Amino acid sequence: MNTNKLRVVLNMSRLSVPGKLNKSKMVHAAIGSNTTVFASAAPLLGSLGTAITALETAWTDAQDGGKSLTALMHDREAELDSIMSRVAAYVEGVADGDPAIVHMAGLSIKRSKGAAKVSFEVKAGRGSGTIQLRVKAIKGAAYFWEYSIDNATWFDAGSTVQSRTKVDRLNPGTRYWFRYGWVDKDGEHPFSEPITAIVV
Repeated sequence: MNTNKLRVVLNMSRLSVPGKLNKSKMVHAAIGSNTTVFASAAPLLGSLGTAITALETAWTDAQDGGKSLTALMHDREAELDSIMSRVAAYVEGVADGDPAIVHMAGLSIKRSKGAAKVSFEVKAGRGSGTIQLRVKAIKGAAYFWEYSIDNATWFDAGSTVQSRTKVDRLNPGTRYWFRYGWVDKDGEHPFSEPITAIVV
C-alpha cells in the first residue's frame, strides 16, 4: 500500500444546487467510463445516479415556490452531498496515493501547505455541454486553448489574456481532451500535456 496520504476535496458546500448537479454528473460519467480502474463502483454509482435525478426533480419543483417543496429540495441536496462524500472516500481508497486516479474520477485533491496551484484544471461549467478551463497565471502572457475528441486532431477554442476560459456547445456524455499554450515576451511556448474529461 502507498503510504502517501492523499485527500479528495469536494467543496460541495460552496456550490449552488445546479453546480452540485453538474459536478456530480461529471464525476458519475468519469467513474462510469473507467470501469477497469473503478471496478467495484457500480452500486455506488447507482446510488449517485438516483440522488442526482431526485435532486434535479426537487430543484425544478421548488422553483414554483412553497416551503414544503423547498424543504424537500434541501433534503435531496443533503442526500446528494452525503453520497458524494462516500464517492470521495471510495476514490481515495482506489487511488491509494495516486493523484492521477483521483483526477481520472473527475475529482481534485487537497493541496498541502505551500504546494503550488494546479497548473491546469478542467471543471464542469454552468449548463450542459460547457467546460471551464483554468491554468496558473503567467505574468504578461496570453493564452490559446484547444480541444479534441480523439487526442489527435485539435480544434481552436479561442485565445484570452486571462488564465481561464469557457468552452461551450460540446456534446454531453462525450470524452474530450483539452490543452493550452501561451505566448509572452519570450515568444510562443509549446502546448501543455492534454487533460481529459467527460462533458455533462
